[in-house]
Amino acid sequence: MQMEKYKSISKFLSLVLRHKPEVIGILLDRHGWCDVDELIRAMQNYGKMLDRDILETIVETDKKRRYSFDESHTRIRANQGHSIHVDLQLEEVKPPDVLYHGTVERFVDSILKNGLVKGSRQYVHLSKDIKTATAVGSRRGMPVILRIDTKSMYEDGFKFYLSTNGVWLCDYVPREYISLMLLDRKYRFGLEYLVNLKEKCLRSVSFFMRPFQHSILTNLLIQLRLMQSQKER
Repeated sequence: MQMEKYKSISKFLSLVLRHKPEVIGILLDRHGWCDVDELIRAMQNYGKMLDRDILETIVETDKKRRYSFDESHTRIRANQGHSIHVDLQLEEVKPPDVLYHGTVERFVDSILKNGLVKGSRQYVHLSKDIKTATAVGSRRGMPVILRIDTKSMYEDGFKFYLSTNGVWLCDYVPREYISLMLLDRKYRFGLEYLVNLKEKCLRSVSFFMRPFQHSILTNLLIQLRLMQSQKER
């Protein structure tokens, strides 16, 4: 309830601490920190109704734990998601065998061709489970879930990091480690196919979607036919 009350302030805070601190005339240090009192003054001068109590409430009640104070509560920073360069001092961590990435249909062709790239952000963001990835993908429309073979990536030398708020991070995910899953929570029609681009084989996984109403279905079936014909040669 409190978070809803301060939602617009929190969104603007995200802009400032992740992307454009210059909007309110402040600077972040090389690790992404800024002085709390300076931040509050700058936000108030910009016309945002922010004080220390409100800021504490936003940090404490944010479900995604976007922000952190230092031990003295005199500095604050965003935990991840920066488009400006900051050194979050993250240590390399061994990932679980599988992670997930939530996206939407319009990005799928590019991802399956080029892999997952970080774009304007510092890292590619990966989720620990399908539920979280689905929530991420749903922000932009019908979610499409990508299954990432992080075990093989780690064994092949790719580095992974875990942010303070539990988001898995890496620099790049090549296409050969990506498998496609589709989830539609409203329509529970099952297809038992998954295209694994690395091993070029079929694996069993559930897809939930409208029957024959999704353009990705056509692409999947084409890929499956191609793969089957290659195996028969």
